[in-house]
Amino acid sequence: MTLVKYLISIFILPAIIALGRINLYLSDEIHGNSDDVVQQNNCLYFDLSEDERTREIIPYCISESPSMWAIESTNFGGRFTYGDLNRQNVTSEQLYQWSTPIDICERYEYYLTLFLLGYDTSKIEGEIFYNCTFPIFGPQCQYQLDFNGWNMTLNDMIRSYYSQQRYGEEPLTCYTHLQCNRGSILVCLDWTEICDEKIDCMDEIDEKDCWPLMYDQCDNGQCVPHFEDLDRSDELGNEYNAPTILNEDTVCSWRERSGKQFRFPHKSSCRAQRQKTIEQAMFADKLESSLGDKCFLAFQCYSNIPTDNDLRCANFCQNETCTRIIKNMCPAIVYYPSVPIAFGHIYFAYTIEYIMHRKGREQLFPEYICYNDQLCGGFSLNATVIRLRNSTCRHPEDFPLSVSYNGMDWLSTYIQLICTQLGHCSQSRMHHNFICDSSNMYQCKNSSKCIPISYVGDGIRDCDYYDDEDQSTIDQQCATGQTKRFFYCRTNKKCIHRSQVKNGICDCPMDEYGMCDDEKRDFHQLHQAIIFAEICDRSFDLRPMMINGQSHTDQTNCEHWPCSNTYTRCDGFWTCPDGADEVDCHRKRTRYCPHYHHRCISASTYQWICLPIDKANDGRIDCLGGVD
Repeated sequence: MTLVKYLISIFILPAIIALGRINLYLSDEIHGNSDDVVQQNNCLYFDLSEDERTREIIPYCISESPSMWAIESTNFGGRFTYGDLNRQNVTSEQLYQWSTPIDICERYEYYLTLFLLGYDTSKIEGEIFYNCTFPIFGPQCQYQLDFNGWNMTLNDMIRSYYSQQRYGEEPLTCYTHLQCNRGSILVCLDWTEICDEKIDCMDEIDEKDCWPLMYDQCDNGQCVPHFEDLDRSDELGNEYNAPTILNEDTVCSWRERSGKQFRFPHKSSCRAQRQKTIEQAMFADKLESSLGDKCFLAFQCYSNIPTDNDLRCANFCQNETCTRIIKNMCPAIVYYPSVPIAFGHIYFAYTIEYIMHRKGREQLFPEYICYNDQLCGGFSLNATVIRLRNSTCRHPEDFPLSVSYNGMDWLSTYIQLICTQLGHCSQSRMHHNFICDSSNMYQCKNSSKCIPISYVGDGIRDCDYYDDEDQSTIDQQCATGQTKRFFYCRTNKKCIHRSQVKNGICDCPMDEYGMCDDEKRDFHQLHQAIIFAEICDRSFDLRPMMINGQSHTDQTNCEHWPCSNTYTRCDGFWTCPDGADEVDCHRKRTRYCPHYHHRCISASTYQWICLPIDKANDGRIDCLGGVD
């Protein structure tokens, strides 16, 4: 029988694990449900607690029964009985260090315990232990890692693998436990779009009974523990795309910015590709359209909106064919797309006369924007308003909408301005006093509507009369101690929304150095005042100042300052040159080392070693990567 050799790419989330130790769990049992339809065995448990941001274990298991595979004896390592190991004084801890499965380590420890207590061990003593040679491992040395070099740790492998994963062109994932009509069967509801303060379903079911979430303390208005805010407001960035709770159970709010632009106007999913997919589905759906096939295709081509029919349009619209079809076969009013463009009730509408007056290949901007007037207000009363298909319709300039087109991508521009300037059309109105009286809510002027304070000053119009974006309102809320939601500009003593901090744009006025408080860069990150803990921390935080003819910073005369102190001890950063402030901080990690030793991976053997503190920063590299 042919030897079955499994080449399995196994990836471990960032726990500090050296090459040469890969311990399987559940290697001698079948774990599944009552009928064994789903079986899990030979698992690697990836502990994320070392990350200190989350407490999570992710199992990577084989779901098939071992009986499906023909596993034969191998020559990759020696074979020893438990008795052989005992006579050589091998401990269960040594087996663990040799990448032995946990089940075997535990069973061998059980055997040693019985042996020491004088019990009969004859039934266990003959059990076989396979001594595998790295990179081969497993209860019978049947697995092998697929890796690219001896100096690549398992941490490197997981980061490398998931950093290369990209969002593909797969169908949209859908939340099936809520029946949502978005106007098109091609567009479904994602779980992140429920209670995100944006109407996505025609009947507003996705925002029904969401008011209890207004009582939270998270920056974006979601009611979850502070440790893991759904909007990632407690995160500095996402290093890789591993399927962790930290990465998977997050919401990228439709209010989230990139510079001055809102990144995801149609969704709250963190997948950027979903935005493009939703837009394409909206403009490609003719099933919900009242237009005939030829009219739909002609208008789709004539509008210059990118779709999957771009190549077909080049031939279809020759010799003004599209113009004739639209004029003769389309209704007097065309709704395109046939589904709401935003918030479940905002449509684009065109008259045939307007379409025919377009010159050449210029963009066909919406003639009318139609909306539910029960959800929108605060518009000019002098404008011409018409009723179409149970909606109130205005010309864009009659709202008014301030449009600044971004090159040829007029569609994205329009969606952006609708999300910002018509943002108050996105939510069901809050009328209950017990909601609006909450300290986390702001009461709109001349209205019974209230919004979360986190929406004040975020660049989106939430109140009918724009008072939530008025600077006086922002400063008033900032003065009440809402420091997590606002940023104080020292140069003009004004406040800005936290989303405007470090967005690549100076939203605070520039100081005398030509820099702005909200955009710290390089040397100009230095302050005029610092906190006590930042003195002598090996990081320049204070701008140089002349004292008695000498330039002084917060790192001057630090040789007289103890580098290991209350502020630097065990903060994860070597303040002392030899790392004395970081030794013995996490005994769970360093329990194998004596005191005053750093635990690291040897640069020569790729095994864990305990490095004495006097060898740290001695000019010689002892640890992998030169971390010493």
